[in-house]
Amino acid sequence: MKKNIICIATIVIAMGLLLVAQAGTKQATICTTYGDDIYDYELDQMIDSVIPPSAKRLIVLTQCYGGNCLPSFAGGTNTAVVSATSTGQKAVYGGYDDDAANACKPGAGKTGQSVHDAGTAGKHSQETPSTGGGLAPGAVSLEPVTADGAVRSRHVIVYAGMPDKKGRDNAQRDKIKANFAGQTNTTVTTVGGEGPKDGWDKHGWARGLKDAINEAAAAIEAAPDPSKEQFLLFVTDHGDLHTVEYVTTPMPPSNSVVAANVAAFVAADFEELQFERPGFSITINLAPFTHEVGDNPDDYVSYFPTNAWRLLLTPPPPAEPLLLTAFDERFIEWEDGIVGNVPNEGLRLFFPVEPTLFIDSFFDVMYDVEIFNDTATNYQVMAFSQDTGPVAKGESEPDFFLIVEDTLIGENDMTYDGQEIVVNGCVATIDGVHVFDRLTLTNDAIVTHTSGSMGLALTVLEDLTLQTGSQIDASGRGSGPKPETTGRSGGSYGGLGEGALGDSCPTYGDSWRPVDSGSGGIGPDAITYGGGCVRLVANYLTLDGTICVDGQDGPLYTGGGSGGAIWIDVNGLSGSGLLQANGGTAGADGGAGGGGRIAVYAQNTEGFVPTAVEAKANSGAGWGSVFLGMPLSVACAVSGLGTCDPAEPVVIPYQGTNLFTFSSMPLSLATNGVSLSPSAMFEWVNAGLSRGTLDDAAWSALLTESSLLEAGFAALELAGVTPSFGSGVELPVNGLAGWSYTLQRRTSLTEGEWELVAGQTDILCSEDGVLVLSDTEMLPQAFYRVLATP
Repeated sequence: MKKNIICIATIVIAMGLLLVAQAGTKQATICTTYGDDIYDYELDQMIDSVIPPSAKRLIVLTQCYGGNCLPSFAGGTNTAVVSATSTGQKAVYGGYDDDAANACKPGAGKTGQSVHDAGTAGKHSQETPSTGGGLAPGAVSLEPVTADGAVRSRHVIVYAGMPDKKGRDNAQRDKIKANFAGQTNTTVTTVGGEGPKDGWDKHGWARGLKDAINEAAAAIEAAPDPSKEQFLLFVTDHGDLHTVEYVTTPMPPSNSVVAANVAAFVAADFEELQFERPGFSITINLAPFTHEVGDNPDDYVSYFPTNAWRLLLTPPPPAEPLLLTAFDERFIEWEDGIVGNVPNEGLRLFFPVEPTLFIDSFFDVMYDVEIFNDTATNYQVMAFSQDTGPVAKGESEPDFFLIVEDTLIGENDMTYDGQEIVVNGCVATIDGVHVFDRLTLTNDAIVTHTSGSMGLALTVLEDLTLQTGSQIDASGRGSGPKPETTGRSGGSYGGLGEGALGDSCPTYGDSWRPVDSGSGGIGPDAITYGGGCVRLVANYLTLDGTICVDGQDGPLYTGGGSGGAIWIDVNGLSGSGLLQANGGTAGADGGAGGGGRIAVYAQNTEGFVPTAVEAKANSGAGWGSVFLGMPLSVACAVSGLGTCDPAEPVVIPYQGTNLFTFSSMPLSLATNGVSLSPSAMFEWVNAGLSRGTLDDAAWSALLTESSLLEAGFAALELAGVTPSFGSGVELPVNGLAGWSYTLQRRTSLTEGEWELVAGQTDILCSEDGVLVLSDTEMLPQAFYRVLATP
C-alpha cells in the first residue's frame, strides 16, 4: 500500500539551526468531532493494518475532498474505492451522497459498482465521481449474505465526524442501517458526532473509527475463511484539504523555526472558494511528555495555555506580514486516551484566518513562515500546513415540486429528496427513507405508504405542515395476521387483540420507539391488516390535520387489525390536529384489534393543543401506548379499558408522575397483556429524555445529577410496596422490615428477559422506611422492576 512518501526539497538556514522541509503535498482529511482530523493516508493505514488482506473491502467516500483521498489507496489489495469527486473538488449535499446511500444495500447482482453508478446518476453538476484502489468496484459483491455463498459475513461502518445540523448525514446513516436490517451475519456500526447522544454507536473521533474497524477486523479474522468476509466503510459529512510541509528541527529543538518558500493554494485547486474557517496549522510532538484525553472527549482540557505559540506569515509585497496568536488545540490520539505515548501522536494547533484575507494574501504566492514557541519548554515541530478549514458540502438551493396528481415516490426514487414539496389535493404514496427540505399538505391532501411495505420514514429539514383536512394516513397498510393469531381473533401491537374462538398474538414493540407496523385479525374466510408505520423527523411540525394509522375493521366473523406506529421527533410542534393509532372493530363474532403505539418527542410544544392523541381499542381488546416526551405539559388521554380515575384527559408533565387507578383492569400499555387485579396502581413515569429533546448542557446535567432517564411501568403484586422508578441510578422503595428486595432490569419495556442488577439481590430491609436500590451502569435506556419477599 502507498504510504507517506518523504521527499526532501530544500535546506534552510534559520536562526542558526537547520530546518528540513519536505515538498508541499496536498492531502485530504476526514473531519472528526473531537481532536485532529484523520488524514487520507491514516485512514488507509487504519484499514490496511488490521483487515485481513484476503477480505474484500469497499470504501465509499461522499465527503468533501474524497477524490483527494484516492491516491492513498492506490494498488490496495482487495480494496475498491468510490468517490463523489475527483482531485480538488468538493462534494455537494443532495448529489452523489444521497443516491449512493440509497444504493448501498444487499441485492441480487449488486456490487460496489452499483453504489458508484447510483451516486453518479444523482450527482451534482459540480461533482465528477471517480474510483480508486487496487480492485474494481464491480468485483466487490453486494449479494445477500449466505452461509455458503461468496459473502458469508459483512461488516458495515458508517462514519460522519461532524454530522450536519440539518440531519442529512443522520438520514444517510439511517438509510444504510435500514438497507442492511435483518441481514444474517451482518453488522452495521455507526461512528459520528457525539456518539450515543446523537444516535450514533461511537463518538466521531479517530479512536471511535479505529475501534469500529478493529472490531470488524477481529470478526473477519475469526471466520473460517476471511476471503469470504467483507468490509464496507461509508464516509459521509465533510473534510478539509491541506497543503502540508513536513519539517524536522534537529535536536535540541529551538523555540523558533522557519519554513521558507511555502507554496500556497492556487485558485485552480478549488471550483468554489467557499471557506468556513481557513487557516494554518502546526503539528507538535509532545514526547517525552504525555497528555491525557480520557475516554470522554467532552472533558478534554487543553495542554497549551493561550498564546503559547505564534505564527508570523510573510507573503510577497504589497501584502503585509500576518502575526497569528489565537489557535484551537486538537489532539492526535489513537489508542488509550493518552497523547504522546504512541508514535505519530501529538497536538495540532490550528490558527484561523478570515476567508477574504486567506484568499487575497495567500493564494497563488510563495511565502515564509516563522513559528514561535513562547513556552518554557522546547518541543519538536513535525509539520506546518495551510488548511481550507472544515468546508461543508456545498449548499444547493432546493427545487420546488408541486404535486397535484396521485404520485408514487418509491423507496429508490430520489427525485424529490432535498427539495421543497407541496402535495395539493391528491394522494402521494411515499415508501422508505427520504429527506425533504420542506413538506406541505394542503387542500385535503393525503400522504400514505404502500400496503405491507416497511413504512414511511421522512426527515424534513425545515417545516412539515399538515393543513386542516390534510392527512398522513397509513390505516390498514401494515401487516396481516401473525402466526399466533387464531380463530376469529383481532391483531395485537401495543394492546392485546381480543380473542374469539382462539387467541391473538402477544403484544410486541417498544412504547418509546415504535417502528413496527400493526398486525391483522383473522377469520375463516378473510383477514384484516394492521395500521402502517409512520416516522417523522422535522425541524418544526404544524399539525392541524390528522396523522392516522388505524387498524382495518373486520368483516363478518373476522377480527380487526391492530393500530400501527407513529413516531415523531421534532424541535417545535404546534396545531390542533389529531394523532390516532386505534385498533379496528370486529365483524360479528370476531375479536377487536388492539391499539397501536404513538411516541412524540418535541422541544417546544407551546402551541400544541391536539384534538386527541389516542391508541384506543374497542371493548375486549387492549388499548395501546401513548408516550409524550415534551418539555411542556400537554393534555393526553389515558390508555385503558373500563373506567379510569381520573376519567378525563389529564396533564402529564415532562418530568414527574401521575397515578391512575383502573376499576376494570385493562390489558394496556402498562401491563402488556399481563392480567392483574383491578385494584393495582400504575405509576406513569414520563421522563422522555431521549437524546434530542434536550440541549447538550441539560442532557449532561441530568446524567451528572443522576436524574431520570427512560423508565418503564411496573406493578408490584405485594401490597404496601410502591416503587419509584429512576434512571438506573437510584430507586427508592418503601421497604418493610424483614422483607428482602431484588432489583431487576431489561433494555426494552416489553421484550427480553429480566436480569439481576449486580449487588442488588435479596437486600434485607431492617426497618420500615425508604430503602434505596441502585444500578451503577449509565445505560441509555433501561426499565426496572423490584421484587419483594417477606
